[in-house]
Amino acid sequence: MNKHLWHSITLVLMMSGISGTVHAHSVFDLNAGFVGGFSHPLTGLDHLLVMFGTGIWIACGRRAKPIAMFAAIVLAVSIGALFRYAGFTLSHVEELMTVSVLVTGLLLLKHIRREYIPATVLLLIGFCQGYVHAYEWTQSGTMFNYSLGFILSSALLTGSGVMIAGIAETVQQPLVRLYGWLCAGLGGWWLLTI
Repeated sequence: MNKHLWHSITLVLMMSGISGTVHAHSVFDLNAGFVGGFSHPLTGLDHLLVMFGTGIWIACGRRAKPIAMFAAIVLAVSIGALFRYAGFTLSHVEELMTVSVLVTGLLLLKHIRREYIPATVLLLIGFCQGYVHAYEWTQSGTMFNYSLGFILSSALLTGSGVMIAGIAETVQQPLVRLYGWLCAGLGGWWLLTI
């Protein structure tokens, strides 16, 4: 197997090893402005799996405009955060995150061609990601710096998924299915334990 692929898989496993569970991932002070926002997606396995999986999905279908889809996902994360900051509330926030992990896995497993349905679902997942990140911000840090941090971190995770799936092109299908099973399995398990 490709040397770069193994390095990438090792990096993801190490990152998930330091991540907390879906319900508690405050290794860093989440309200500490940019650093808190940047670290938030990296310290929760749910966030990590979804954003990385979204990148894999973007890269796997020979999409004509992967940069546009990447930008749309980052925009959806930003809009989700703005929705929360504007005072709108969604109930069952942790359940939203759990379902987004499950759905990301199912989309990777189904290997649906890049049509509008999976793209719309991933944009909704991005929206939920942004909402949940903003939901966990309190007023002790600056909202702008915190948001900039988690949006940048989410973009880097998604971009990493795109890059790694591109590098692993020769062994892509089995690894995508494995990652899909991982997301679907953990998402399903977490959903049962809520």
